[in-house]
Amino acid sequence: LKRAMAGVRAMRGWSAVVVVWLAPWTRHAHGDLTANGRLTAVDGAMRAASLAGSIVAVCCENDGVAVATGKRDEERSLRAYPVQRTWHVDEGIAVSAVGLMSDAHMVADFAFEQCVAHRATYGTPPSPIRLATSIADILAAAARQSRPLGVHVVVAAAPSVLCHVDPAGRLRTARALAAGNDADALTRHLVRHLADAPPLDGPDLLRRVWRDAARDAARDSSSSSEDDDDDESSAAQDDLVDIITLHDPGQAASARLGE
Repeated sequence: LKRAMAGVRAMRGWSAVVVVWLAPWTRHAHGDLTANGRLTAVDGAMRAASLAGSIVAVCCENDGVAVATGKRDEERSLRAYPVQRTWHVDEGIAVSAVGLMSDAHMVADFAFEQCVAHRATYGTPPSPIRLATSIADILAAAARQSRPLGVHVVVAAAPSVLCHVDPAGRLRTARALAAGNDADALTRHLVRHLADAPPLDGPDLLRRVWRDAARDAARDSSSSSEDDDDDESSAAQDDLVDIITLHDPGQAASARLGE
């Protein structure tokens, strides 16, 4: 009986040690919740991703997919050394990311690896939806298990594929979208310009959306500035915006054959 009681006491001691050892992982798995129900770490990643650049993308009827990336208040010294926010990972497929640039490069490297592996196995580029789903899986896994990645990711592919993945790993598809800094203002101007008739082509539409959002931000920050100054400051931002257009490879090949 004495030996049995000693064994029970020893097991109780080990169970306490195991509970103390697992406590940090238990707290990280559940985490502290914010007022809107998000994990604190994920909410911090969402804020960090929304402070370092913006993405605006639209699917056009004749121009394929147009994607614009940049940062409205970027320093002028960065014009000589621009920050890359868009990567052509395969033929007709591009990945754009804004937020923490180390995390953005990590996502871009993962997208390159997925495209190379798919081509080595099947000899064709991967499906854009499948690539976006894979990126959403790694962002969701990072949000659950380790440090969330502070990036907004957009996967664009011709002729009409746009997928947005937020730092929590949530995936959504759309015909037009805006993410990152000033996403609400960019979305409002994007909807307004899409309702105009006749519609503009992709790059011109995104350039006007960017100018209008910059003009509104300038008016909010300095209500005493004149409209002419706002127009000049908005136009000065054009060279800080990187705009790409993706066309359907099949249509491009048929056009070359027709020539």
